[in-house]
Amino acid sequence: MTFRHTFQVPSGEEKAAELLKPDWYNFEVIDCFTTDRDNNDFFTKAGDPYIKVRALEPLSGIILYHTLFFSEQGHGKVNAFLHATGAQAEDGEELEISPSHFVGKCFRGKVEITERNGRKYNQIARVRKPEATQEEKPEPQEEQAKPELDPDLEEDVPF
Repeated sequence: MTFRHTFQVPSGEEKAAELLKPDWYNFEVIDCFTTDRDNNDFFTKAGDPYIKVRALEPLSGIILYHTLFFSEQGHGKVNAFLHATGAQAEDGEELEISPSHFVGKCFRGKVEITERNGRKYNQIARVRKPEATQEEKPEPQEEQAKPELDPDLEEDVPF
């Protein structure tokens, strides 16, 4: 069987990916993966497992990936991510981590631009707890009016 098709050159060749400027951004974890498309578990060449985190920057709609390596070298990065996403744990406590634990959690990520194979892309270099939004920030306390003082007596003026 054959199919008929009229070819047209795509306009604009390959569109470059939109990049975030280097800065701190709020992110929401929208998914976590422990396997590839063929359902093979993620392991480094050294045999250490890892999780790929898909994070959405809500103002731009840009999605970035952040990888957590469960190895001696990745220990600090995993701790920082757990802390940034609000994990409740005591110092020295051993945790069982499920990738689904992170879905829906928010964090603040420092975005940098890196280049590999001639292509620029964003990378989340560091994480911390998200900053409170305008709605979550406490209202500033108004100072209570202090009674007028008589400068000579430094007492309340009775009027």
